Amino acid sequence: MEKISTFRATSSVLLGYLGIGLILGSLAQSFFYGSSEELISSAPYLYIIASLIYFVMIRPKLNIYSSHIEVINPLSTHKIPWKYISAIETKYCLTLSLQDRTIKAWAAVAPSRYHFKRVHPTDFRGVNLENSELVRPSDSPLTDSGAAAYISRQEWIRRRNLESNLVPESIRISSLFYIPIAISILLILFR
Repeated sequence: MEKISTFRATSSVLLGYLGIGLILGSLAQSFFYGSSEELISSAPYLYIIASLIYFVMIRPKLNIYSSHIEVINPLSTHKIPWKYISAIETKYCLTLSLQDRTIKAWAAVAPSRYHFKRVHPTDFRGVNLENSELVRPSDSPLTDSGAAAYISRQEWIRRRNLESNLVPESIRISSLFYIPIAISILLILFR
């Protein structure tokens, strides 16, 4: 099981770490310049905000292996062997179509509706699109969804006919992650 590539949206990861840095700065300010009551009362709020930033902006990614693709979303992880994928789309985000369902990748969202103004035909040189008549701005390799779709399509085309013993599997995030968030909510409600 060779890992070929990992895709994460650079802007969301940078903004996520910036947000967590600001939260840590706020916590440090409460620690050094505030009272202990202020620190105790602000910590649960800051923890919930930091958890939300982590789950929505930092955790999502797309791992591409030789045998399968792994889509890590905020609350679930999907492992899909190449032979089970029937199409790779980029309408709103990178979407993997299987025979019985579709899986959307939070790591590769499509650009805004105004991105078509910046798309140029030379952006698509060397990109093998399935339907070259209808090209969306989200298919551009300069966008998050387009770059992830390009890498995924190349591996899918190369490996979709290979035999694999893997079956599609979806895993919900462990409930251990919910315990500190629940404690923080209870501290906020009953302080």
